[in-house]
Amino acid sequence: MSAWKATGIGGRILFGAAVLATAYRLAFIALSTSTEGTITELSPQEADEEETVTFLPKFQFSTISGRVIEKDANVASFPAKVRPGDPVDVRYLKFAPEWTVIDRFLYLWFLPIFFFGMASIFGLISLAIPFFQREKLVE
Repeated sequence: MSAWKATGIGGRILFGAAVLATAYRLAFIALSTSTEGTITELSPQEADEEETVTFLPKFQFSTISGRVIEKDANVASFPAKVRPGDPVDVRYLKFAPEWTVIDRFLYLWFLPIFFFGMASIFGLISLAIPFFQREKLVE
């Protein structure tokens, strides 16, 4: 299989993942309810090869029924975007309150944006490969 075909297939797979992640997030927003939660702690996340430390927020909130849920956020950052004690808006599913996310742009849309970005890079590379191969044939 040529590099052009492999890159094109990889780009299509990533584009499909981006579409699915976007559809999932839109469905989650449509079905979820919003409440206020609190950041309880920041857990340092160390990378194996790098000395960079990112911070993963842990938050808690109460459901409509009064059940208290504590969960880790889905995105770690450096520097930390929140601090312990900060109030945050939280979205969760009433029928499955463990499925929850902090209601901020980065936490909601990180995965779809990541997949669309990677699909774009693979797509541009797959378009560039034939161009550069053609230049070699001309010489």
